[in-house]
Amino acid sequence: MLSWRSDSVSMSMTHSRSNVSVAFGCVRLRQCSVLASSHDNDRRGLQMGPSASILLRERLTEAQIDEIEQWLQSISSKLEGQRGDWWPFWIKNGQTIGLPFDDLDTVCAFGLTIEEAKTEQDYAEEGGVVDPEIRADIEERQAQMIKYLDYYPKESINVYAGCNEKIDHLVLGYLALRLAERHGGIIDMNGAITPSPPASGNHRQGTYSPFTQEGISDFVRSIPGRVFEMYYTIPPNRQWVSHIVDTTFLQAWLRHPYFHMVK
Repeated sequence: MLSWRSDSVSMSMTHSRSNVSVAFGCVRLRQCSVLASSHDNDRRGLQMGPSASILLRERLTEAQIDEIEQWLQSISSKLEGQRGDWWPFWIKNGQTIGLPFDDLDTVCAFGLTIEEAKTEQDYAEEGGVVDPEIRADIEERQAQMIKYLDYYPKESINVYAGCNEKIDHLVLGYLALRLAERHGGIIDMNGAITPSPPASGNHRQGTYSPFTQEGISDFVRSIPGRVFEMYYTIPPNRQWVSHIVDTTFLQAWLRHPYFHMVK
């Protein structure tokens, strides 16, 4: 059930298949992007670090996609890839994206893709049949998001970090913020914002916060801005949460001593 909690929205959902959850009409295999679960790691070639998705009310126009490419060229020392597929790029310096310092010599490559929202037919099995439980979950998510956002996101801009050091998390956060500001989107963190500070150096993968869900909820609701709490089930029958935030929240989170993006 979806309910308002102060500046926070809490949502919960389960699915009978142990490794599948559904949000915004996308079947999530663990922590894939809400609107871009079809990405191929070989094609992207670099997601060793965290990711984030900017969810958009409407699809981007050709002019807006041109603007994204031009913006990437302006902030990058090197831009590869091609329009309509994906762009790997290397940030020129910190101030181009709003960081308070220039030197980014230790930063790895980043990647950006643009993906349309998935429909239930994207999850059709052989013969075009959609699992009734998946269809029900998709319809429920769509109805909830329309009720509380007044729209259902039609497209997403997805950004990925090639490495998992603290600086990569920081750069990714600023990239997500700038893209959301420029295109009027909200930010899917692709996982849970936890109150524990990340480990020094490389951020560990596959570990869960020792904090309770109530503690995590209290923590994210203490940060200015708007946060959506999306609850779903992971193996073995364990409930976990993923967060979607607005730009006010992400601005405050970037300044927080426990800041981290989600891997």
